[in-house]
Amino acid sequence: VAGVQDAGTPVGLYIEGILMEPTSDIGKAHGAEWQMLDSQLKPYPHFAPSLNMCSWVEPWQDYLSDTYQRVQRESGARGFYIDEYGFEDYGRSCYSPAHGHPAPSTPAGGERQMVRKVRQKLGPQAAIYTEESPTDVNSQYQDGSFTYNISSVPDAWSPTHVNLYRFAIPTFKTIEIITCDKPLGSNVEAVKRILFNGEAIWLEGNWDKWFSKAVRGQIALNHRVMRENRPCFAGDYVEALVPTLLQGIYANRFSERPDLAGKTCWTIYNTNYRTVRGEAIAVDHAPGAQYLDEMTGNPLPVRVSGKRAYLTLDLAPRDVVVISRGLF
Repeated sequence: VAGVQDAGTPVGLYIEGILMEPTSDIGKAHGAEWQMLDSQLKPYPHFAPSLNMCSWVEPWQDYLSDTYQRVQRESGARGFYIDEYGFEDYGRSCYSPAHGHPAPSTPAGGERQMVRKVRQKLGPQAAIYTEESPTDVNSQYQDGSFTYNISSVPDAWSPTHVNLYRFAIPTFKTIEIITCDKPLGSNVEAVKRILFNGEAIWLEGNWDKWFSKAVRGQIALNHRVMRENRPCFAGDYVEALVPTLLQGIYANRFSERPDLAGKTCWTIYNTNYRTVRGEAIAVDHAPGAQYLDEMTGNPLPVRVSGKRAYLTLDLAPRDVVVISRGLF
């Protein structure tokens, strides 16, 4: 851990938030007592023979939060994952009459108490993240989460696959899981949708076997563009689905500042199955502003009318581009 972090890559460690092994010391002592029970007062079978712990049980909260603190002290890691947290229900409402919560209770309230204790034990500098984005009130105790937003929403529901959580709570960072425990393959469009949302991507597997060359190229492009425009994509001044001028063209805005003095990036998605050419978006114009295609570094054709700039794009089918406005 120290070697990797000294080389400039922060390490995050995986810790299970729900499952307990019945053969462990703590499992033998308290597993049966702390586990969730279904409506028939029977243990849940998820991932059996592992036991599913109820997030409302205060001694379990104390034990797990102490575990995070111990692991931080022993390893020096900077990030800490709470697996399976964030789904809130996930078929795990607890009916146990012995845990001190109403029966039934979903995990949400217990998870809030647990993550708050983990935050208190780890301190403000540690990065805490979960498997899915939690309820808004729970998010205040963590820094972000993985999410299955893009992979779980069909085109019929949302052609843009916009992740509203990412824009509603911009300080909370979302990391998209497109495929879990299997190759991502050649799904370039999903990686482009991640760029459209200004999000991070969860990577798993051998780079040369689990990812096509085109996907690897798009991931690298996403990374470069977002890193080069970090003040925009890491900032708080974001807006989803700003107005555009052409049918099937959607845009999100990411600004360094709330005024025109800072740099602003727009991610623009052509959801059409044909190339679109023409004035695609009109934005507020600042005297001296320049407009760039951040994918290529080339200036964009622009028509200024009053206080508005009309940007011309040549955008391929199902493609995403990032354009910027800056004072240079």
